[in-house]
Amino acid sequence: MNSKTKIGTAQNDDDIYSQNYQDHCETISKLSRGDILRYLDYINALANYIGKENEVLDTISDIAEPFDKNISELSIVDIVRAADYMNLLEQFVDHENKLLDDFDTIIKPFNDIIEKLQVNELCRHQNCECYLFKSDLPQYDFVCPVCDENF
Repeated sequence: MNSKTKIGTAQNDDDIYSQNYQDHCETISKLSRGDILRYLDYINALANYIGKENEVLDTISDIAEPFDKNISELSIVDIVRAADYMNLLEQFVDHENKLLDDFDTIIKPFNDIIEKLQVNELCRHQNCECYLFKSDLPQYDFVCPVCDENF
């Protein structure tokens, strides 16, 4: 399943990209800088509520670091990890807390991207069984957000 599409006025093989890569780029570009800033503010607010002693906060800088890049440099792996992390932090907050009022609004742009780029195929690595996504690299069709491996 390696369908390739020429973009623009391609003159040679170097200008040929997979349709999945094109879909990936177009979909990620719909994420706005405002979406990212709201996300970063929100996970920091959740972290402050949870408290510094919780080990789940040890990875907050790793999760936030990709969002310092240009949006065009983000990958679906960054988006999936960000959404998963936000869902994880949410579990540590009392469900009556007003901090969670904006949860659905803030995570929606990330979930929209995940829904659009997820494919109905599982990772080929033994014991992974994660759903694959359209690749963020032009020479591959799929990427696993858990393994960060392209296929």
